[in-house]
Amino acid sequence: MLKEVAQRLTSRVRCYDRVGRYGGEEFLIVLPGCDLVSAFTRADHLRDLISSKPINAGSVSTSVTLSMGLAVADSSVKPDALLHQADLGLYKAKQTGRNRVEQVDEIEKSKYARPL
Repeated sequence: MLKEVAQRLTSRVRCYDRVGRYGGEEFLIVLPGCDLVSAFTRADHLRDLISSKPINAGSVSTSVTLSMGLAVADSSVKPDALLHQADLGLYKAKQTGRNRVEQVDEIEKSKYARPL
């Protein structure tokens, strides 16, 4: 199933975007040059691409959804901080219903911090 998800994602991103498995069942998608609105639009399109059609794995057909955390950076944001912001967005997406794209602002950061 992960291979099919990866294939669907990579088939719908621009040639200079990057999709990679980040760990377990998580993927990291890097979309250079996107502001918040365009990043959200692209992410939601990718989310819909995965959830709109079941994945066939052998004789099993399963519906899959994506919960996505979104982070947008300028040149002053360090990669670790960007990943942390995206991770908080992912946690928010999971807590607020799954199969959605979420971003966490400064005010919400402590609310969606992962428990230790």
